[in-house]
Amino acid sequence: MTSRHHLPQELRWRAIGRLEAGQSQAEVARWLNMSPSEVHRLWKQFLTTDSASRRFSQGRPTAATSVNDRYLSLCARRNSTATPSQLRSSLAAATGRLVSTSTVRRRLQEADL
Repeated sequence: MTSRHHLPQELRWRAIGRLEAGQSQAEVARWLNMSPSEVHRLWKQFLTTDSASRRFSQGRPTAATSVNDRYLSLCARRNSTATPSQLRSSLAAATGRLVSTSTVRRRLQEADL
């Protein structure tokens, strides 16, 4: 077997297709001439993200998603006197996601509120 290498996009999707068709991860690994653990990582990535692309992330993941941003702007429009800390606590109560008050301020500023 070869050492860990990056598969071209086309081969990644063909491997996913073989796994979806019912081939075992070991069979796909032999077909690709790579270790089964790499095929396992590829399959796990596909199951969690529905994508087989190699995506490089820059820095830390964002604390608030676009859905959370919309929720913050909606709450701010409904209650124009709410402070960022109050909006932060309402977001935490609704979604369970904790964000900082500075993030709330930044998101409201981006929404022109």
